[in-house]
Amino acid sequence: MREAQQTGHILVVDDDAGVQTLLCAELARARYCVEGANTGPQGLAMAASHFYDALVVDQMLPGL
Repeated sequence: MREAQQTGHILVVDDDAGVQTLLCAELARARYCVEGANTGPQGLAMAASHFYDALVVDQMLPGL
């Protein structure tokens, strides 16, 4: 049986732990490689030091 491949690398930035957990779980289930950040500055640092195919960012995130 062929192993399913991941489809992309996504960063989820949200200060609401429940929202971040849900988004990360659903994206991982869809075979994305997902990382999460809890704050704006943390998300900016991660985005500056890694390549991501997409970012999912809370529009009302404090610190941005």
